[in-house]
Amino acid sequence: MTNTDNHNDIGRLKWTDEMHEALLEKLYEHFRLGKQTDGGGFKADVWTQTVEAVRRVYNGDGVVEDSSCRNKWTWFK
Repeated sequence: MTNTDNHNDIGRLKWTDEMHEALLEKLYEHFRLGKQTDGGGFKADVWTQTVEAVRRVYNGDGVVEDSSCRNKWTWFK
C-alpha cells in the first residue's frame, strides 16, 4: 500500500495510506482528550504533535509541515 514516490514533480507531498492513518489517529486521540476548538479545528499543540506523527511514517524527500497536515484535515472534513 505504501507508495515510495511520496513527492511529486511540483513539490507537493503525495500522501500515503500510512500518512493518512497517522494524521487521523493523532487527531482522534486529541479529540477524545477534548483538545478540539469550537470551530471544528484543533489547538496549536495538537498540530505540532500531529506533524511529528506524520513525519515518523513519511519516507520522501519533501517536508511535512503544519500547513500540510491542516490542509489534509480540511480535505477529510
